[in-house]
Amino acid sequence: MTPTRAETRPNPRVSSRDEIECGPDHAERATREGGAMEPKRLQTYETPEIVVTFDPNVCIHSGACVRGLPGVFDVRRKRWVAPEAASAEEVAAQVRRCPSGALQYRLKDDVPPEPPSETI
Repeated sequence: MTPTRAETRPNPRVSSRDEIECGPDHAERATREGGAMEPKRLQTYETPEIVVTFDPNVCIHSGACVRGLPGVFDVRRKRWVAPEAASAEEVAAQVRRCPSGALQYRLKDDVPPEPPSETI
């Protein structure tokens, strides 16, 4: 079977070093090994009130986070999630709107206190 023209054209989003860009503003990179992409690591962003995690392997790049709270989610920054830029409640509300579930959060006061240790 002869490949179609679309199959033979070079992919403009793949560089000569096999780096893949997810979009023009959001440069996610993955290396290729044996034709399969390596999973990307979980990213964690923390303030005294909230912990936000981002799983780039799950993200569908809908942009809901960036449009909903651009001061916190800005793909032009290297540290693209800045939970300190809004209240923990605002960040949590926006993270809950993530359609893929790539963004997750935990409010630090949600952590149950350690039970008192028994002294004998």
